[in-house]
Amino acid sequence: MAATADDGADDRGHEMEAARISNSSSLRELVVNEELPRAVSLSIARSSSLKSDLEQYHAATDPYDLVIRFKGVTVTVNSPQQQAQSYETFGRKIVGCFLGPLKLLAKKRDQPSSVKVLDDVSGYVMPGSMTLVIGPAGSGKTALLKVLAGHFHPSKLVKFEGQVLYNDSVLTPDLETKRPIAYATGLHNVHLPVLTIRETLEFAEKCTRRLRPQELTAQMIRCFAPDLADSDNPFLEYVLQTFGLKQIEHLVVGPLLKESAKARLTTAEIAMRTFSVFLYDQPATAEDSLRLYDRLHNLLDTVIRVQECALVTCMAQVAPEVFELFDRIIILSEGQMIYQGPRHGVENYFFKLGYKKPSYVDPAVFLQDISAGSGARYLMPGFTKLGIPELVVSYKASDHFKDVMRIVSSKDVTHTYMAETISDIEISIQHDTLNGPGVYVTNVSEAGEIITNGAVRVGDEITAVVLPDGSTHYVRGGSPAEQAAQACKVADLLNSREGSLHVQLERKMQEKETGACYKKRFGFVNVKDWLWSTQCLVKRQFTFAIRFKILIILRLFQITVLGLFAGSFFYKKGGKIDQYEMIALRTLGFVSMMVLMLINLTQLPIHLLIHRPVFQKHRELHFFPVSSYVVAHGLVSLPQSLLEAIIYSMCTYFLAGLSLENAAHYFQYLALIFVIGYMGSSFVFLVGGFAPLLENAAALAGLFILVCLLFSGVILLPSVTPAYWKWMLYIVPTRWGNIIYSSTQMKTRYDQPCTSHLNFQFCLVNPRLTLGRAFIKFYDLEASGGRLVLAYAAIVIFILALNFLAYLAYKKSRLPELAPSPVRKGQLHPVADEEAVKPDPEELSRVEDGSLRDGPGQEEAAKWMELHLPVRPLVLTFFDITLPTGHLSLISGYVKPGQMLALVGSTRAGKSTLLKCLAGRMPSEGEVLVNGVRLKKTCFHRISGFAENVEMHQPYLTVRESLEFSANLRLRRHISSADKARHVDLILELTGLSHVSNKLVGVFQQINKRPREITKKLTIAIELAANPSILFLDDPTSQLDGASARNVLHLLQTVAMNGRTLLVTLHHPSAETLGLFHSVLVLREGKQVYFGPPGTNGSQLLDYFTAIPGVPPYDPRRSPMVFLLDILGGGTTKREPAADFVSAYHNSPLQLANAAELQSLRDQKDDGLHHLNSRYIAPYKTQFAMVFLRNARFLWRNVRYTFNRLTGIVIIALVIGTLFLNIDVERSTSMQSASLIMYIEAILICATTANNLIPQLGTDRQVYVRESRARMYTSLLYPLSWLVSEIPYILLGTFVFVGIANGMAGVGVDTFTMFLKYWTCLFLFTMVVVCYGVFLACAAPIPTIAVTFSSIIMSMWISSSGVSVPRNRIRFYKWLYWINPFQYTINILTPTSFYCDTGTTACLSCVIRQPCPGCHCKRLHDVEQLLTRTNTTRPAFVWDRLLATRPIEMSRNHWDYLALCGMALFFAALAVTSFKFLKHNRA
Repeated sequence: MAATADDGADDRGHEMEAARISNSSSLRELVVNEELPRAVSLSIARSSSLKSDLEQYHAATDPYDLVIRFKGVTVTVNSPQQQAQSYETFGRKIVGCFLGPLKLLAKKRDQPSSVKVLDDVSGYVMPGSMTLVIGPAGSGKTALLKVLAGHFHPSKLVKFEGQVLYNDSVLTPDLETKRPIAYATGLHNVHLPVLTIRETLEFAEKCTRRLRPQELTAQMIRCFAPDLADSDNPFLEYVLQTFGLKQIEHLVVGPLLKESAKARLTTAEIAMRTFSVFLYDQPATAEDSLRLYDRLHNLLDTVIRVQECALVTCMAQVAPEVFELFDRIIILSEGQMIYQGPRHGVENYFFKLGYKKPSYVDPAVFLQDISAGSGARYLMPGFTKLGIPELVVSYKASDHFKDVMRIVSSKDVTHTYMAETISDIEISIQHDTLNGPGVYVTNVSEAGEIITNGAVRVGDEITAVVLPDGSTHYVRGGSPAEQAAQACKVADLLNSREGSLHVQLERKMQEKETGACYKKRFGFVNVKDWLWSTQCLVKRQFTFAIRFKILIILRLFQITVLGLFAGSFFYKKGGKIDQYEMIALRTLGFVSMMVLMLINLTQLPIHLLIHRPVFQKHRELHFFPVSSYVVAHGLVSLPQSLLEAIIYSMCTYFLAGLSLENAAHYFQYLALIFVIGYMGSSFVFLVGGFAPLLENAAALAGLFILVCLLFSGVILLPSVTPAYWKWMLYIVPTRWGNIIYSSTQMKTRYDQPCTSHLNFQFCLVNPRLTLGRAFIKFYDLEASGGRLVLAYAAIVIFILALNFLAYLAYKKSRLPELAPSPVRKGQLHPVADEEAVKPDPEELSRVEDGSLRDGPGQEEAAKWMELHLPVRPLVLTFFDITLPTGHLSLISGYVKPGQMLALVGSTRAGKSTLLKCLAGRMPSEGEVLVNGVRLKKTCFHRISGFAENVEMHQPYLTVRESLEFSANLRLRRHISSADKARHVDLILELTGLSHVSNKLVGVFQQINKRPREITKKLTIAIELAANPSILFLDDPTSQLDGASARNVLHLLQTVAMNGRTLLVTLHHPSAETLGLFHSVLVLREGKQVYFGPPGTNGSQLLDYFTAIPGVPPYDPRRSPMVFLLDILGGGTTKREPAADFVSAYHNSPLQLANAAELQSLRDQKDDGLHHLNSRYIAPYKTQFAMVFLRNARFLWRNVRYTFNRLTGIVIIALVIGTLFLNIDVERSTSMQSASLIMYIEAILICATTANNLIPQLGTDRQVYVRESRARMYTSLLYPLSWLVSEIPYILLGTFVFVGIANGMAGVGVDTFTMFLKYWTCLFLFTMVVVCYGVFLACAAPIPTIAVTFSSIIMSMWISSSGVSVPRNRIRFYKWLYWINPFQYTINILTPTSFYCDTGTTACLSCVIRQPCPGCHCKRLHDVEQLLTRTNTTRPAFVWDRLLATRPIEMSRNHWDYLALCGMALFFAALAVTSFKFLKHNRA
């Protein structure tokens, strides 16, 4: 009973302690008492009964302790050498196609350059540990994480050396590595955008967690909070609350969800899974330091310690509190390791090398600077700066490296972990026959408190001790005598300690935890079985399909409109005894199949851009088998395809008067269009699985349309198809569909004999058959009952083949990876002033107290003064800025010329919102004055610049061209071109961008050093090119490491020194960063709590807040910003503010002084700015020249669009040319096919051109938004410049198309005049399509809507062109015929290709089947042979037959050209108008 009572008391005590922590208003109490939240929470987690509950829950989730050891890992990337300033252009690609093979023959191929991304890296990752990887950009951090995760795939360009061990199993492609390992990156937080946060996590749990919620026992539930125990899924509730997602659990994971919430969701999604190692690349994106601390701390409690898994992560910016969470540190530089060891000993290690961390510098920044070769400012007197090779040598000579290699090279798998001992443990020195003497744990005091990442057991060996000063003493690694001495020393340190010590312990892994157990437990791929995974996927995909309402509405609208149009256009065509009506009826079947198939193309961007990234992430995490994903898509597509087929069939079948004699005919028609539609869905799914880019997917879709069109048997009859293409007739499903449709609609319904209809061509050939059978036989559509079943089987087999190929494509597809940033030695940071220096003691003391700044020197500041364009000093004041929504309330302050104001606060505090209000980009209440005057927007934009947080730049401009574009459009008109060019040169030099001035903006990821820093500097430089007096910057240091962030901030310092006024928002400011600013404005939930100077390292800011009653004192070990956010109640963990800071500020002397100064500045009015009221600075001719030049460069260098489009044109032309090669137009069937060449060309140009163009405008629109906000140019020029820039590419494309396709077919190219007329007409038609595509892209708010309406209108144009149904037989849509660019094109191209004057005397005197020397018009000899059975004597001229089947009016050909020109201008005017006035196009 006593024991029970004690246990109960312990439980109650631990529950009270847990309640105290959960109710704690902030971290301040724990920090003041030197109780880090991790320590206390771990103590609770290790308590008696709660510990057993956690272990029981953990055991039920199938845990597995995994030790990763890697030795001698080297990753080499081979890349072809390229010229420094070369990049692909349309012209170079064209020339390369012709000269490339000759160059290969003339000289040897350039040898690829080899760069080592990782170089001889060794180390280990232990269960329950947290490891932070530090290093500058390009040091190999991401590569190391991918190697450990098994995601680095060797290839011809990537070579892998070394060995990676999972326990005692060597990492090979045959070893299943990813089931117990989770890899995620904060740079790609991809989730399905229509699911809620809760649904996303529920799906993750269903797919990956072995223990279902209903299987939890009462004892397991005890490990969760009491308020979660009653829920249906306590673990899910626990994760939602732990990661701060509970309040937003029902929000949709769409574009409106903040990136910080998506990053937390990514972490929570991983936490739902059972795994052994968690590799997290860049988790800190778009959230403040306290939120990051909360997220990692919660991950620590939820996953790392409870599940005893390991965490390895790398981050750009690491606050001291976040740094303290980690057990071990790995530091990389130039792909080499310069430190790996305990976090507690890292500062002491570098101190011995001569580097001393100043108190105001964050530990991670200190280490990043050293690894980047920028550690001279930390060097103590008497020491010499070490280069990267010297740092590597020093590390390999250290005890840290020796201990790492001892563990890595051991044949036994050992579990090494760190522990902090606060009370006694009993130890003894024992002698091991194999390893020599060592220090072992003989007893663990139950009353003692041990904070550890591994359960301390009797028999564990203590291999190292870290003293409070950071010095580390290892036991193993020397001779037996040395080990004995070290063991005695460590034992004495432990026995004589006062307070806590950090010790490293290890034990041998049990045999059941190693190789055989690993293969048995993880020999399978997924946690759940195939059927369960498929059911989960089907449910999720159905949810996605139903909630993606815009796509459902568009597809149903499209299918209904096209169905009604087809039914009314072919109204009552069925059953009429007329050969043209019968041909139209056959065309209806083909149109129906194409519509049901092509309607799925709108889903191509959905599969490629939304589904595939999420699938790839889930597949790498082994959420489900690939086959389950393919089957789930197939099942979800079935009802959608069936519904569309039913709607379309109901609209067309009865209106068109199709067969009603047998009800089975309708169901056969329904089944046909259903399977064809389903086949289109399968094809789009396949393309979405392997197409690398949307442009490639569109090209493949166009090729598929070409194949289905040409080999359907409708355009080119099977009897005319060349022998080398006939095999395609047995593969293409539309050919089999045409057979099914014609057999059911023609065979039995048209049962009249042909003898009474010999004027029908097919009856002349088959006079003894019925009309229907003769029609089917003439067009090679015969199908007996058995062959009809075979036709259905062929389509089904084709669908199965598509899905099998999709399975292979999705299985092999890889996550979109950025190319590794290979850094050559000596090229990482070529900074001239980073040579070995020996600072004197006085200078070192200035570094220590923070009075020394790495700010701009006098020489650099003088260079900025050389900017000969004057900067007008302006004072910005703002008073009582308020938003009616409540996001901002009564914000006041000021910024003077030459000063920088930092806007800081927690996430969602209103920093960016306030910045936009002050910049005039968001309407607000209150007063914003410049030199005491309220300016109009047009004037304000003339004097200010805004650097966006999201970099939106034209990727196909060079850095210099981007600055020149901004300077020419935003600098005043009186400034000469030479002065503008000199201004751009100076900006490039002073921002450090000269070395990349001729590089394309879109290839920064391939630059050797710091691509993100360069991009941030480019954003700033583009605004500086406009010479603004006031510059707004939204978080310019986001996603930058410490060194890059400092470089950007020093750049801003120099900008301010030139007399500019700067306002900057910051998410991760360190103490050193705060000291760079002249004033700081702190926000909490949209309200102002401080405005004033930050002081040196934030000292004045801290003094102000700590003086407020209720605020705890500041611990110098903490980051000032994290401390500030903590007392303000920030972070994801629920905290209450330490005081009423809003009232405290408004009642403070600081506020009174600020108000007096603000009023003084408001009274100093300067009316000299009102003359800057013109809307645009540059004249319209300059605007047109610059915008046109920018778009011309975009198309010239965007080879993925222009060259790939030309390549597609060449492929299509070759297919058409080989199909119609030297076609004999003097045979009736060949003549019918040849007369449709121009029809096919128009359809393919129409289908591919517009659909390729629309996405391009969509991707470039973000750049226009930024430029429009800056008032660079009139919006009319954007679509207009696109149209003008497209002209040369359309000219070349149509020239190549006509030259190849028509040249091979011998149609329309008999003379140069014919070729020129044909080319001109096709060019004008393509221009109409391009203008129409630009109009739709400008008129539609999203590209999906534009593609949908493009498909609808173009389907109507194709049907009403007068080819499938002659004009005189069109009933309701003759008006559509006259506004149809197809019919004008056909009316020009047909006579251009086939016209011959058969009304001459020589031709009129010709007799059937007799030579006629004076008449050169071509004749149909096979038709004349049939006409001998009749009384006809007139020869069957080709031109006469065309006139009989197609109403061609040669007399209006010149009007047809004018009509095409007019339609192009009309659509261009619509594009310009819609882009100008529609709301969604406004910035």
